[in-house]
Order: sequence, then C-alpha cells, then structure tokens
Amino acid sequence: MPTLVVELTGPDFVKNAAIIAQKLKIGSVSELRVQLGRLSPESPNVKAAVVSLKKFLIPNAAVYFVTSAGAPPAPAGGPAGSGSQPMFLVNSAEAQQILTQIQTNSQQQQIERWQQHQELQTKIFNTIQDVTTNRAKTQDKAFNNMDAYIRG
Repeated sequence: MPTLVVELTGPDFVKNAAIIAQKLKIGSVSELRVQLGRLSPESPNVKAAVVSLKKFLIPNAAVYFVTSAGAPPAPAGGPAGSGSQPMFLVNSAEAQQILTQIQTNSQQQQIERWQQHQELQTKIFNTIQDVTTNRAKTQDKAFNNMDAYIRG
C-alpha cells in the first residue's frame, strides 16, 4: 500500500491538521514533518495537532520536528513519541547538510552509471563490428571457393 509524507506547518497547527485530516485515510501516512519554527514540540497547539493526526500514521511511522535556523533545539520526546514511533529533531542547517550529501552521492552514482553505459555501448559496437567483418570475410571465402570450383 502506498504511503504518504505529510508536512504540518503553523502558526495554527490545529486548524492545519484538521484540513490535512480531511484528505487522508487512516493508516496512510509514513512520515509526518512538523515545521516548528521557534516553537517547542511540547507546545499545546503542536501537541494537539500531532495527536489529532496520530490515527493517520502507519505503525513505525516517523515524526520529524524541524526547527528554524538559529532556534534553540526543541526538547526530545513529544506528543507522538509514545510507542514505536521514532522522533527526530532537525534544524534547517542539518537538513541542508543532509540534502547536500544526498545530492553529492546521487551525482556520483549518476557518473558511475554513465561510465558503465559508455563501456557497454563500446563493447556492443566492437562486437557488431567484429561480426560484420567476419561475415564479409566468410562470404568472400565462400565466393572464392565457389569460383575456384567452377573454374576447375
């Protein structure tokens, strides 16, 4: 079953959670990202919003609390931290660093795939050239044998 990543933003978290909830099916969200700004995950508004969306999370869903750059890190353990749902605190600088690393890895993998593709195309071209050359030589040899037989 396909799962969703949902982002919840403020300042009115409860209202935004209600709007999001109208579009979701129970057990369809694999990841919930809460953009806190300078708020804490313990804020009553944030807590109420996350709790209202809890029924839409799949088992072992991840809940991320993202703080704005320069904001003090939010305390660990929040409203959805009970049970098997991991919670992570990420600020914008850390998120940017992770994104940069992912993009670098992606570029390296793309270069490797391109090199493999070039090597494969070269091998295919060389094989086709060999087959074409050998086919022509075989036909020439057969013609010469037939000509020698006829001329006797």
